[in-house]
Amino acid sequence: MRQLLAYDYPGNIRELKNIIERMIALSRNGKVTIAELFLPQGGCSIYTETGEIEDLRTARGEFEKKYIREVLKKTEWNIENAARALGISVRQLWNKIGQYEIKRNENAQIGRVKTEENFTKY
Repeated sequence: MRQLLAYDYPGNIRELKNIIERMIALSRNGKVTIAELFLPQGGCSIYTETGEIEDLRTARGEFEKKYIREVLKKTEWNIENAARALGISVRQLWNKIGQYEIKRNENAQIGRVKTEENFTKY
């Protein structure tokens, strides 16, 4: 309950409604656990570690890095599928992987596309 009260709900009532529907659909024996909440972890803070307000460019970059990392996990690092899901080209995705220094988990498998090691940026 504490997590539901603390969350900011940037999508307003629609977001709350969707979260509750997911909780009900995924609950077991009528009991809801934290696993069913699917609230973004870490929340959204406008402050840096020093207490200053974070600029938009930095905040956007952090969001993009986290979002790309999650899409790569969900697609099991299949670069073509991840790029398609993100709505960008494979080349753009590789550039962003390099820009944000996103590393692949050693246990993950790469799909049937070029790997980071043999990809050449143009």
